Parts: sequence; C-alpha cells; structure tokens
Amino acid sequence: MGCALFMLSVTQACKTTGVLENNAFKKRDLTYQIGTPKNSWRRLFVEDADLAWINQNEDSAILVNSQCKDIKDLPLKALTVQLLIGMTEQNLISQTAKPSAGREALETILTAKIDGVLRKLNIFVFKKDGCVYDIVFSAPPQTYNKEVFAYEEVRNHFNPGNKK
Repeated sequence: MGCALFMLSVTQACKTTGVLENNAFKKRDLTYQIGTPKNSWRRLFVEDADLAWINQNEDSAILVNSQCKDIKDLPLKALTVQLLIGMTEQNLISQTAKPSAGREALETILTAKIDGVLRKLNIFVFKKDGCVYDIVFSAPPQTYNKEVFAYEEVRNHFNPGNKK
C-alpha cells in the first residue's frame, strides 16, 4: 500500500501514470469519469494511485485508484477489508450498498488509527469488467464534516468507462 497508506495521513508526494482531462482519467486501456474537489484542494501525483488530492489546511486527503490486473473475484466487503490492512482501532460507523453506474458499490465509513493517528474515512469500492475501483477520503474526525463534500463531489461523478 506504500504511498496510498501514507496519503491517508497526508505527508508526501510520489508519482503516478495516467492523465486527467475534462474529468476523465485515462491510463493504458482504461478510462473513467471522476469528479474533482474544489477550493483549497490540490492534486498530488502518487505512485500507488490514479489520482490524489490533499487539503493541507484541514489535513485531509482523497485517493482514487483502479486495478485491472490480477484481480480475484472477491466480494466488495473483502476488497474493503484489504484497504484497511495496517490500520488499528477500527470502529465501523456504517457500511452501505449504493447504486453506481448500473451496479452496486459498497461505501464504508469508519474511524481508524493510521500510524497511531486517528482518522475518519469514507471508502467506496466498485467492480466492473474485471476492474476494481476505490475512492478513499481521510480526514481528522474534527474536520471530517467540513471536508466530506469534496469526497462526495469525486464519488458522485464517478462513472467507469469500458475497458478496451
């Protein structure tokens, strides 16, 4: 998880592949639509993710990733659990199936410690055409409500294209 885990605690930038143009992210043979956060959010380039943004003023981060190689056909809950590996003191707030692009996605809201720091997280997991998509929002619990709108902007405009 490397940079992805680190992004959740908002501390360094890495490198990514792919292009975001007119709210369409393109890499190799995959394209998908995605919203972009506004105002004080800035984009970072992260090795282990397609897209990442941070709001340094609020110590918040949004991470978007897709994976189409070597994907096992696991349930959405199991895929969510994989994203939580290494996080301690996990406290599930809610886990809801949500319609997305004609399929069902799973959105999980929880608090957890990442490297000993308490964070509140939204994790959105979606599968289609042999690909898994994740959108993760991380913020300190005290600023979560102020910043969750940026995550919702990204998630609400998510629409996977067709894998070529």
